[in-house]
Amino acid sequence: MIAASSREEPAFASVDAVRFRAIMRNPVSSVAIVATGECGNRAGCTVTAVCSLSDSPPSLLVCLNRQSTARQAVIDNRRFTVNYLDESQQGDADLLAGRLGMQGEGKFSPERWETGPNGLPCLRGALAVLVCELADVTEFGSHSIFYGEIREAMVHDQARPLLYGQGRYLTASIG
Repeated sequence: MIAASSREEPAFASVDAVRFRAIMRNPVSSVAIVATGECGNRAGCTVTAVCSLSDSPPSLLVCLNRQSTARQAVIDNRRFTVNYLDESQQGDADLLAGRLGMQGEGKFSPERWETGPNGLPCLRGALAVLVCELADVTEFGSHSIFYGEIREAMVHDQARPLLYGQGRYLTASIG
């Protein structure tokens, strides 16, 4: 016999933008930085809205707010990297999210970033870096959905992922 939970089930209610953002802070997601541009003209932002799309061709979806400066830069450059963060890179996530007040190229210090394939910015020590070519863009609501075909990738097998859930950064004990 299954014991009944002592918690009361919540009631359904309508969803506006504020409630939607509060709800979406609860599921746990990987934290990544989307970056584009060559040295001296780079742009990027922190995201949790990245997911695999297909293995033939290897591709993914990335959702960027239309207000993000990185959005137009990805469209203009037609290439970008998705840098999945290691648990030690919370500061990089905050920096590219705009929480530390730096703008533009100032977010890409040479100590933290290197130039990768096609001159694209790649975060040193990242869990994985995927080098993508923009295949298509769809506009929906407040965001642009980028379809990226993965051309090259680098993975650090020993790294541990930085996660975001319940409105804060989390780490995972894996294996």
